[in-house]
Amino acid sequence: ALGLPTNVTLGAHLHNMLIYGPGQFFKPHQDSEKMEGMVASLVIILPSAHIGGELRIQHRKSEYNFESEQLYETSLKCIAFYADCIH
Repeated sequence: ALGLPTNVTLGAHLHNMLIYGPGQFFKPHQDSEKMEGMVASLVIILPSAHIGGELRIQHRKSEYNFESEQLYETSLKCIAFYADCIH
């Protein structure tokens, strides 16, 4: 479904760990390639009660919203998106 050859194996590599405080956010941007062959970004939301946390992702002419505000303290959530997405 990703358009990759069948013999390709994907792996996750830690690049950054970001912690946002009240009112903090990034302006819309596209991730740069952190490693050769990078095809996607993976965001992991650690278990923590919080308010807010909307992630907007634009891919071609579609826009998707991911909201983490309803997390319970014991839940881990993740979302992956192609590296060429504006978010």
